[in-house]
Amino acid sequence: MSRAWTVATGTVIISVASTCITGLYAAFAGKRHANFAAASAFNSAVTTATFFSIREYAVGPTIAVAVGYSRRRRGIVEENDAVPDHLSWSRLRRHNLLDSGLSGAATGGMLRGVTAGRRTVVPAALTAGLACVLLQAAYNELGIQRIKYVGKHSPQLETSLVPVETTTPVKQSLTTRILGTLGVKQLSDEELLVKLRRQRETHLEKIRELEGELDEDKTRND
Repeated sequence: MSRAWTVATGTVIISVASTCITGLYAAFAGKRHANFAAASAFNSAVTTATFFSIREYAVGPTIAVAVGYSRRRRGIVEENDAVPDHLSWSRLRRHNLLDSGLSGAATGGMLRGVTAGRRTVVPAALTAGLACVLLQAAYNELGIQRIKYVGKHSPQLETSLVPVETTTPVKQSLTTRILGTLGVKQLSDEELLVKLRRQRETHLEKIRELEGELDEDKTRND
């Protein structure tokens, strides 16, 4: 997944969600929901586009290059250190926490400083940074629970593939139907493996790009 695609999808999803929530609130409150929804869409688009742009193009690459350079100086980097074959739950829970926290602080401080003055920069940065860390942690935990759910139910999927003579369709559990309506699909072991491999290749490609940028910087300095 490219940086531009991450910025675009994140901006669209959050803007649409914010617009729907604000529009529903205004409708129930008896206010002019069209104006509220339009203002919410604009503010959300500006804020999220700024946040994801800072995270994907400034904070993330800077952290990756700094960590890679530090490891190279200490001589502890191996070829497979960047993306381990087995990711722990703690590593998944920490994913993008620092990136999102710094990006949220920069976004909140900058936008609040422009609209309300310099005195509000530090409080807004601290508040926005903490909020982004909490939201990122919640998003990571949701992804972990989804993986656990798929892994927990995959044996049931395997047994359901055993051929039977009856043509009666297999009944799904209530939890499965509810999650299906929310867009959570049960994946087979093969599908989950393909998805994880695709994510690993994406991370490897991004790391190769960052290492190339680091080599170019070192060449210029030399």
